Amino acid sequence: MTATVQGRDPHHDGSPLYRPEPPVLGARIPLRVRVPHAADGRPQADHVVLRSVRDGEPHVVAAEQDGVDEAGTWWRADLHVHNPMTPYRFLLTDGRSRFRWLNAAGVHERDVTDAADFRISTEHELPEWVADQVGYQVFPDRFERTETGVPVPSWALPADWDDPVVHQGPDVPFQLYGGTLDGIARRLGHLGDLGATLLYLTPVFEAWSNHRYDAVSFERVDPLLGGDAALVRLLEAAHAVGIRVVGDLTTNHTGDHHDWFELARADPTSAERGFYRFGAGDDADTYVSWLDIASLPKLDHSSVELASRLYDGPDSVVARWLREGFDGWRVDVANMTGRLGPDDLKPLVDNNWDKPFVAGVIDVKSLITESKEEVAERIRAVMEYVPIERLGLSTDCGLPHLPRMIAQNKLKALAEGAEIVRNEHLAKQAAN
Repeated sequence: MTATVQGRDPHHDGSPLYRPEPPVLGARIPLRVRVPHAADGRPQADHVVLRSVRDGEPHVVAAEQDGVDEAGTWWRADLHVHNPMTPYRFLLTDGRSRFRWLNAAGVHERDVTDAADFRISTEHELPEWVADQVGYQVFPDRFERTETGVPVPSWALPADWDDPVVHQGPDVPFQLYGGTLDGIARRLGHLGDLGATLLYLTPVFEAWSNHRYDAVSFERVDPLLGGDAALVRLLEAAHAVGIRVVGDLTTNHTGDHHDWFELARADPTSAERGFYRFGAGDDADTYVSWLDIASLPKLDHSSVELASRLYDGPDSVVARWLREGFDGWRVDVANMTGRLGPDDLKPLVDNNWDKPFVAGVIDVKSLITESKEEVAERIRAVMEYVPIERLGLSTDCGLPHLPRMIAQNKLKALAEGAEIVRNEHLAKQAAN
């Protein structure tokens, strides 16, 4: 059974409402679960149990009711933070005939493994602002047009604003509507009206496609979007109205027109040659690409110089654009970055990763992985060069690890469900 998000589903997340105290190794901290009443007003659980893993062995604690109102019941159990990383989930029962598991992937009416458990880490904590964000994703080419005066590039297939979207076939990545970053800035009021507090931008660096995951450079914003100055204007405008902005960075590959790749192909002795995996001898012109897509050559994260330019240090791509005003990054294809055949550098995610947002804190111990491997350690060092309270990152890790913004949608659905239940209850009272 696939986990779904329903208005009356039980809910738990890492925000202060559900985890009011920070995790400290050796401490016991309260965890809370909200269980909405059924449509008829009946409680949906008569017992809730917290199941955690301590030194590799399951440990269970019965939860107690922590409050009841017209819409639902709060349950509370204390978690012993016995290890630096503590997985946990909740078992909810309704009589003897029904049980459900609640984990980070949702609600399941079947037994589940530990893979998608919630996790608490004493080493990698989020900044306080992350958990309460309501995210709005924008694909810059399709949101709002403004005039840039930049000629349409040779790869593009210009479209009128009301033309139907090409969603199949080879023209999909080349249909260009002409949306801009100034256009997004113009419509920030719309985001505010929807309640959005975080704007997630898909890639903005210059590229040879409308989606821009095939970057030509990480040093310049696409002139079609308005260039570097337009990004700065958008960031300033967003911050002025209380909206944070997360960028999108591809660490697994570049486009085949990227400055680095063109230098690598032209000069086998160049530093950039080491950024990619080329063949040898008669195969020297061949290279490894992401999923065998020739236009997306894969980066080789064993290169120290690549790390220096991309994410390691104050002059890296990561640090530079955070200084310009990004509040964090979504890391594209993080699950494949640094992995190729027998090589596994585990730079951005590992098997224990469960949080889509991770951030730098003052002790510079937090980033986007629970791994202690080489590349992860170098990436963490960049925290020394960016504003501490502003950094959050997101990784694309796939199911069962649902992004925090989906969790926020679930929370919104939960609130809406509670309102529905309350209105139904009041209507019954009025009728009686």
